[in-house]
Parts: sequence; structure tokens; C-alpha cells
Amino acid sequence: MTIAEVPVEARAAMRARRRKEIDDLDYRRELLRLEECGYTQTQISKWLGIAQPSVSSALRTAAKVTMPLEGFSGATPYEICQRYAGGIIDRAQLVDELTRFPYVEGGRTDGYDSLIVDPAGTWSEVSDARRRELIENDVYEEVFNRRHNIATAPSPEKKVAPRKTSPKDRARDTVREIAMAIGGGEVTEKNGRFVIKTPSGLQLEVKGPRGNASDRRGGTGILSTGYRSAVTGKIVKVTGRPVKVSGKVRAHDRHGD
Repeated sequence: MTIAEVPVEARAAMRARRRKEIDDLDYRRELLRLEECGYTQTQISKWLGIAQPSVSSALRTAAKVTMPLEGFSGATPYEICQRYAGGIIDRAQLVDELTRFPYVEGGRTDGYDSLIVDPAGTWSEVSDARRRELIENDVYEEVFNRRHNIATAPSPEKKVAPRKTSPKDRARDTVREIAMAIGGGEVTEKNGRFVIKTPSGLQLEVKGPRGNASDRRGGTGILSTGYRSAVTGKIVKVTGRPVKVSGKVRAHDRHGD
């Protein structure tokens, strides 16, 4: 299974197990390099803290190991997938190397024997890595499409449904327009009612569907202006006359074409 399907608690162990296979492979390769550099088995055993016979045995096993190709993290496509599964290389490097890898031709039957054994370095190793869940299906498809110059169709854009505006939102927008129409002010909401606090300190409490506003502080003044509503698209007129009713001034908004 892929790393994404494994519980978080088990992923470290899964990666470590997969890395162990690669670490053993890299260990043998490094032994070969040391031997090629002219170092003796006795020197190597001393540096590694193991017995000389163990180095000799490891070198015999390492003689069958193939070195990675230049520009690649592994000697075969399957090894590259193993390194990805072990968390040694990332997805971008995996896709790049599998796309560029110089694959060899797969085995063919002679017409009599149906048994086919592919040599190392064929595309079947990528298919095998997917079957063993070392790589994800989308990685396989992306590499396949890149190698065959198949353009990936862009995913259709999802149409975003228009946001539904609630009556309360429409009321808030209207109050803000009224505030702008009378020269600006801070709009606040409390207990379902909107209040406009003007720069001069006047507090207008907006009431009712017509946008009636009462002056909380009391006083007189004339409010008169016209503008186009961003909410309704119509011309909005906010007018008010100083009417002394319990120390309140009322302002009404009227909508017209």
C-alpha cells in the first residue's frame, strides 16, 4: 500500500523498512568504491569496525551490484521507485528520473515458449512498482503521458455558485450606503439594530425597512443627498428635516428609478 494509506504512527517504520533495502545496496556499492580506490580489506574492516572476513563476504555479494546511471539516483527504474517509497527522493525527482530514464526493450517470445523474462531497465519495472504500491497511480500516469507526449486535459473549471445574500446582509449594506450618503460614519450592530456614528459624534439608529434613522443624542440638522445604491442599483435619496420629536431627528431613504 502507499504511504498515504498507512496510519501516521506506522509510516516511520514503513519508510525505515524500505530504506533498509536501499541502505544495504548503497553499503555494498561503497565497499566496491573503496576496493576500487586500492584500499585493502584489512583497512576497510578497521574503519568499519568489523572483521576482515565480513568485508570479504560483503564484497563478493557487492560484485553483482550495478552502479547507478549518471544523473540518476538508481541503476534501474524499480530502484528509483524504491528510493521514493523510502522517502529518499521526492515526487518531483521521481517523475523527472522515470521520464528521462533510458529504458531498454522488453523481452520477446520466440513463438514457441510463452515465458518472457524482461532484462533490467524495462518499463515493466515501473508497472511492477505501481503494482507493489511503491508509487501512486497518478505518478505512473504522469510519467507515461510525458514519455509519450500525451497532453493532459485540463480539469474543467468548477462554476462557483453566486453567494446568497441574506436580508441582514442587505440591510447592513443599505446602512453603509446611508452612512456614506450623509458624509461618512462608523456602522455598528447591536441586538439586531444598526447604528451610524457620524464624525461629529451624532449617533443615528436605523429602523425599519425604509431605513428610518433616529438621533440618539438629540439635536437638529438637515440631511439631504442623492446617490446610486450598490445594493439595488437604483437612485437612493436620503433626506431629513429637523423634526423635534422627543429630541430625535428622523431621516428616511426613498428608492426611485
